[in-house]
Amino acid sequence: MKRMLFISLMMMLAITFLLGIPVNSDTATRVAKNFVLERMGSEYAVTTAKLLDSVKGESYIYVVNLTPQGFILVAADDAAIPVLGYSSINNWGEVGIPVQLQDLLENWNAQLQDIREHNLTAPKETQALWSKYNCDSVLFVPDRSFRTVGPLLTTVWGQGTYYNAMCPPDAAGPDGHVLTGCVATAMAQIMRYWSFPPVGNGSHSYNCPPYGTLSADFGSTTYNWAAMPDRVTSSNPAVATICYHAGVAVNMQYGPNSSGAYSVDVPNALITYFKYVSSAQFKEKTSYSSSNWENMMKGELDNSHPIYYSGSSSQSGGHAFVLDGYQVSDFHINWGWNGSYNGYYALTALNPGSENFTSDQAAVIGIIPTLPLPTLNEGFEGTTFPPTGWSINPTSDGFTRTTVSDYIISGNASAYYSATGNVYGKQLITPALSINATCPNLIFKAKKTSSSSNELIKVGYSTNTSGPWTYLYPFATLSTTAQTFSYAMNTLTPGTYYFVFETFSSTNSGTKAFIIDDVAGPYFNKPTQAAINITSWNAGILSPGDEARSGNIFTISNVGSGTLIVTSVTDLSGTDFSTNFNPNISLVYGQTYDFGFTYTPLDYGIDNVNFQIVTNDGTINIALSGIAQHAALSDGFEDYDDFALNFPPWTQYDGDGSSTYAIQNYTFPNQYYTGSFIIFNSSLCSPSMAGTAIDPHTGEKGAYCFAAINYPNNDWLISPQLNLSSDATLSFWARSYTAQYGLERFNVRVSTTGIDPSNFTIISGANYIHAPASWTQYTYTLPQPAKYFAVQCVSNDAFIFMVDDFLVTDQSVPPVLTAPENVAIETFPGGISLGWDLVSGANSYKVYGSNDPYGTYIFLQSVEDNHITFTDQALNALGLSNRAFFKITADTAILATKTTSQERKNSSPLLQNYLLNQNKTLNVMNSKVKP
Repeated sequence: MKRMLFISLMMMLAITFLLGIPVNSDTATRVAKNFVLERMGSEYAVTTAKLLDSVKGESYIYVVNLTPQGFILVAADDAAIPVLGYSSINNWGEVGIPVQLQDLLENWNAQLQDIREHNLTAPKETQALWSKYNCDSVLFVPDRSFRTVGPLLTTVWGQGTYYNAMCPPDAAGPDGHVLTGCVATAMAQIMRYWSFPPVGNGSHSYNCPPYGTLSADFGSTTYNWAAMPDRVTSSNPAVATICYHAGVAVNMQYGPNSSGAYSVDVPNALITYFKYVSSAQFKEKTSYSSSNWENMMKGELDNSHPIYYSGSSSQSGGHAFVLDGYQVSDFHINWGWNGSYNGYYALTALNPGSENFTSDQAAVIGIIPTLPLPTLNEGFEGTTFPPTGWSINPTSDGFTRTTVSDYIISGNASAYYSATGNVYGKQLITPALSINATCPNLIFKAKKTSSSSNELIKVGYSTNTSGPWTYLYPFATLSTTAQTFSYAMNTLTPGTYYFVFETFSSTNSGTKAFIIDDVAGPYFNKPTQAAINITSWNAGILSPGDEARSGNIFTISNVGSGTLIVTSVTDLSGTDFSTNFNPNISLVYGQTYDFGFTYTPLDYGIDNVNFQIVTNDGTINIALSGIAQHAALSDGFEDYDDFALNFPPWTQYDGDGSSTYAIQNYTFPNQYYTGSFIIFNSSLCSPSMAGTAIDPHTGEKGAYCFAAINYPNNDWLISPQLNLSSDATLSFWARSYTAQYGLERFNVRVSTTGIDPSNFTIISGANYIHAPASWTQYTYTLPQPAKYFAVQCVSNDAFIFMVDDFLVTDQSVPPVLTAPENVAIETFPGGISLGWDLVSGANSYKVYGSNDPYGTYIFLQSVEDNHITFTDQALNALGLSNRAFFKITADTAILATKTTSQERKNSSPLLQNYLLNQNKTLNVMNSKVKP
C-alpha cells in the first residue's frame, strides 16, 4: 500500500498546477529580453513594453518593442504560454494591423480573459517556460539548439494596388478595383513559391454580382513567374493575372472593401486549374489533437511545402494566410498584407484547460506541383526488340535491331530495315504518348547506307496502332550521315496518340536501308503502377500489454503516370495490429505515401496477419507477424521515478566511483550524479530534449549510464532475480547517444548465485561490444540456472550509454488472470473516479487512455489498489478531453494479461454494460456531463 500511495502522490504532483498570476510590465520586459537573446541574438534590444489596445475591454497582451526593429508579444498571465508572437523584421504599430492578425489577437485576449476569470492553472510545460525566461539576464542560459525551418516564401504581396489590376473595376476600391481577397493572395504566393504551373488547365466562369460574369482561361495562359518580383511597386500584369485567376478559380465574391471565398474550395482549384497533385487536401484542426496538428504542420514545412492556412471569427468571418516556417512551436506567418507583421506566432491554445478558441482553424496541405510525366527516350539498346510498348508492322520482314557498327547511329544498337525493290509501308510504332500544349517535340535521328538510293521516313500519328495514320510534313529525307529530325506536337489536339515511322521511297529498284535511333520527346504514358518498398514486418516477441511500433518505414508509390487510387485496405480492428495508413489516398506519378504499423498483443500466442492494400493497379500484400509470449521479465522502465538513481527490483554496482558528465545547455535532476545508471526522461529536461537522439527506444524513459569523469566506466545494471523453468532468451535494445567521443562499450554477464560482481561471468564474448549510434537489439541465451544478468558499461570517456526494453522469455506457463469486473465510474465536480473488483493473482493494475477505442492507448498510471481518480484538467492536459476511452489491465509483477476498457463521454447518462469479446475483456460505457 505504501508503494501505491507513493505512486499516487507522484501522479498527483505531476498533474497539480500552480495557479496563474497576472504578469506586470517588468516581468514581460524580462521575459522578452531573454527570449530575444535566445532567438534573435545580442544585436536586438528591448526598448518599451505596453499593453495592447483591445476593442473588447481589458487587454491581456503586452507588446515589447525592439531595436533596431522587431517586437515580442507576451502574455499578461503566467497560466498561458509566455511568448505569443514575435518578429525581427517588422515594427509594431497600432494601425495597419492585418485583419487576420487582429482576429488572432482578439482570440488570444479572449483565451487570456478566460484563464483569468476561471483561475486556470499552468501545466508543467508552461511553468518550465516561465521559469526559464523570467529570470535575471545574468543567470539566463540561451538554448540555440532549436529547429528553425523557413521562412519559405520570399514574396510580400498584398490585396490592393497593382495586385488587383485584373480584378473587376470598382471606384470604391484601391486604385479603382476590388480587392483580390486573402484566399487568392495566399494561393498566389504559394504558386509563386513553386513557380508553377507554366500553363494552366481548362477554364471557368461564374456570376459575381454586381460585377456580372467573371471568367478565366487558365489553359491558354502562360504564367510568367520570372516577371513576378517579391514586392510589387509598379504595374505588373504577370502578378495581377495570377492573383485574379486564383480568385476566379474559387468563385471569389469580390468587393471594394473585402473579397471572400471558401477555403474548402482551394484544393480543387489548385488541382483542377493549376495542375497541383491530387494530394492537396483541406484539413480541420478540430479533427486532431493539438500535438498531432502541430506535427502535421511541421511535417509539411520540413518537406519545404508552404501551407495555406485559415481561421475564422464571428466578428469578421474567415481569413487566409500562409504558414511558411516554424521555430519550436511558433509558426512563421505571411499575412499577405504587403509584408506587414510577418513573423512567428502561436496557433495552439494558450492553456489546455481554457475554452477552445482555436477550433475554427484549418489548413490545405499537400500543395505540391504535379511532377512532369516521363518523356520518351528510346535508343534501342535493350536486347528485346521491339522494346516494351513498341510494335512493328509487319511482325516479320520488317524493322529489326542491328548491332553492326557500320549501321549504328549511337550506342551499341539502332532500329534497322533493309530490302531490295519495293520498301513501302514498313512501320515502327511507338507506345501511347500523351500530347498537350506543353509537351516536347518528337525528335529522332535517322540515316541511310547508300547515297544512290532515295529513302524517306514518313512520320504519322493515330489513336490506335492500326491507323489510319495522319502524316506530318515534310517527310524525313535520309542521307548517309545521321540527321536529327524534329516535329512539333503543340499543334495536335491534346490526347493520347501512337506515332509511326514508316518507310518510303520514290523508286522500286536497288537496295535500300533505313536506320532510326534516339527517339525522344513527348510524354510517355506509362500505366499506373503501384510499388511498395517492404512486404513484411516482424514485431518480435512481446509480453501481452506491451507495444511495438514499426515507425513509418513503409512507402507506397506510383511509378506509373496515371493516378493510383486505393480502393480498400484490410480492417485490422479485430487483430492485435493497427496502422496509420489512410485508405483515402490517391497518388499521381512519382508521389509516395509513408505509413507504419503497431503491434499490441492482449493475449498469448502467435499473430500472423496479411495486410492488403487494394488499388486500381492490383493488390499489395504485407505480411505482419508477432509473438505474445510469457515473459520471465519485461521492463521498459516506464514505471520508475524520473531521474531515479535507485530503482528496485533492479540493482546497481558503481565500480568506478566517479561523478559523471552532464549535457551542455540542458539540466535535469541528479545531473553530475555519482553512480551507475539513471532513469532518464528526455521530455522532462530543461529545456525538453524530446524528439532528439536521447529519446528512449519506446515510451518516455530508459536506463542510461553517463560517462564517468574519472574514466573508464565500470557501471553495472543488474536484473531482478529470475526463476527460469528452462533455458531462456534475453533481448534488449542499446545505443550510443553520439559517436562524437567514441562509441559506448559494454559486456553482458550472468550469475547463477548472487549479485556480487564476482558472481558474474561474461556471455557476450571475449571482447566488449561497441553500441552503434542508433537503437540496436541484442539477444543472448540465458542458461536455466541463471538467477541474474547484468549489463556492464565499460566505456572510455564517451558520453551516454542507453538501454531500454528488456525481455526474458522461457518455456514456463503464464499465470491465468481474469479481467477486472464490475468496473464502475463515479463523477464529481471536475473529475471522474474509476473502480473495479480486485483480481485474484494480480498485484497491480495499469490504466491506459485513448480518444479512439481502436487507436493507440497511452499509459496513464499504475496502481496497486482497485481504484483511481482523474481530474478533468489532468485528462485535458493528457489530450483526453470530451470523449475518452480507458483500459484497465490486471498485472502480475512481470506481465499484463487481461484488460477491461471503459468509455467516458461528456454527453449523456449511463448507457450500458456489455461484453466486448470472448476473452473476458469487459467494456463498461459510462458518461457524464461537465458541472
